[in-house]
Amino acid sequence: MKIFFGGPFVYRNRGFRAPVHRGRRATIRASDLRLVLDPPNAIPAQFSNSKGGAPAAPREARLAGAISPGILLGMPGNDSPSVLRTVRLGLLLVLATGVAWRLVRYALGMPLWGDEAAVGLNLLDRSFAGLLAPLDYAQVGPVVFLWLEKAALLLLGTSEYALRLLPVMAGIGGLLLFHQLARVALAPLAAGLATAILAVSYYPVRHCVELKPYSFDLLASVALLLPAALFCRDKTTLPLAAWMAVAPLAVFVSFPAVFVFGASAAGLLFAMREASQSQRALWLIGSLLGVSAFVWMASSVANPQFSALESPMTTYWSQSFPPASFWKFPLWLLQTHAANMSAYPVGGKHWGSSGTLLLCALGLLVSSKKWPPTVLALFLLPFLLTLAAAFMHRYPYGGSARIAQHLAPTICILAGAGAAWLIELQPDVKLRRLGVAFAFALLAVVGLVGIARDIGFPYKSPGDMRARQLVREWAVPSGKDEKFAVWEPCRDLSWSFQWFLRTCGVEIVWDAREDRSWATASGPVNVLSFDRNVNLARLVAEVLPDHRVTTHPAEDVLVGPPEKGPDHWQRIHCEAAGSEH
Repeated sequence: MKIFFGGPFVYRNRGFRAPVHRGRRATIRASDLRLVLDPPNAIPAQFSNSKGGAPAAPREARLAGAISPGILLGMPGNDSPSVLRTVRLGLLLVLATGVAWRLVRYALGMPLWGDEAAVGLNLLDRSFAGLLAPLDYAQVGPVVFLWLEKAALLLLGTSEYALRLLPVMAGIGGLLLFHQLARVALAPLAAGLATAILAVSYYPVRHCVELKPYSFDLLASVALLLPAALFCRDKTTLPLAAWMAVAPLAVFVSFPAVFVFGASAAGLLFAMREASQSQRALWLIGSLLGVSAFVWMASSVANPQFSALESPMTTYWSQSFPPASFWKFPLWLLQTHAANMSAYPVGGKHWGSSGTLLLCALGLLVSSKKWPPTVLALFLLPFLLTLAAAFMHRYPYGGSARIAQHLAPTICILAGAGAAWLIELQPDVKLRRLGVAFAFALLAVVGLVGIARDIGFPYKSPGDMRARQLVREWAVPSGKDEKFAVWEPCRDLSWSFQWFLRTCGVEIVWDAREDRSWATASGPVNVLSFDRNVNLARLVAEVLPDHRVTTHPAEDVLVGPPEKGPDHWQRIHCEAAGSEH
């Protein structure tokens, strides 16, 4: 170890203390640790001197966490400008790829799939006040999300672009905010890897281009964690005021945000011991606002929705609740964390995310040695609170990445920390730089493959695309006073066909077997049926005996779960005898 100093400043890392003066450049070497400080401006705000505090670091250094990528987490140091340059370039490449993937997926205008269509039908049928009541079609959703989407529908229409605009904005905003969170919590290399992992992970990309609240779950989680982490680091009032303002909004816009709110409130509570009176007041107000928002949401929205679906939802998510047997719980917990819950950037069921889980475990081991208890509470308590809700069968734990988007920030931060630690084990700067470049290049390839896949297959399932195509071809008027009718009542159809037909732009007579108003049309008549036991051509010919009936080939279209079977599409076109159409 070599120490060059001119005064008493104490640097702490990995259990040793080294005196460093404020007036001169200081170099410390310990095995593979090399730290270069340029006092006073290069001193990270996290560290304190023996006399009660170091001068505040400049904004750039504080956001990076330290001059050396390994300072905050106690990783092997790396102050090579070439490596840091590679980190910046790699992060820019992967971040651009992730944003481009989201925008490409949005621009493709993929057809709404079943659950999205069900949410859209609720928006069509309900007023703003009506959205407070339990939703139809086995759906749930936070009220502010529903109100925002209702406003988008009224202002922009029913197109896929209109209804997915807010989710994609939330998804991109959550990604950019997460980058700031990672820079606060981690050193540059770990922060860059964490951001890159989230940028090209499939589930955050997919769910931010859906008419579902999952991208708001991620945004709300990051919006709560970022100001809390900033306050834990800087002890300034502005982040605490931001947290106070965000807390009730996050709970209103996202159901699982309450777990992150509880974790952030608890973490900040630990930090209140050194806070001023005004900061304690802000924390108390924010906590009361968040709790009030949760109580109202639970009593007026969440509990009624849950009660209406308690039996089917409990059955559907049965594998996502802890087992009753104590002896089965450890294996269940391990399997849950190694499945879709940790699929960042890739992964899947049946231990498919084991690699990410190992990185997270390594990242937790490394970061727990350097993070203070307040920061550990911020990132780990959301898991414990979600697990507690799962024990009470109030919210599933794992099982699917979509219901765990509020946990994605912690998973990506820990995975990034673990990956950075492995890279920085290499003492040779050139090899380390090569490892950094390879890691970012690999993540960029994941994003590019995702973009190519979405362009080649622009749908969740082929049946969704085919259903929309059939409706669009059918709902094209070919003559004046043309009528469109569906033989069955609207609610007898699958959610997807209901949505496509109700938003196709033509007026439809539903339950045509009972409502014969379509039979009085002077122009052509188009009739649909989804009942494979109905001879539609014969029935229509009986109602319109003097019309020519043209039968189109029937088709089975799978737009829902395979166990429900396909929808049977059959259509006919009728014209009065002697018509030129």
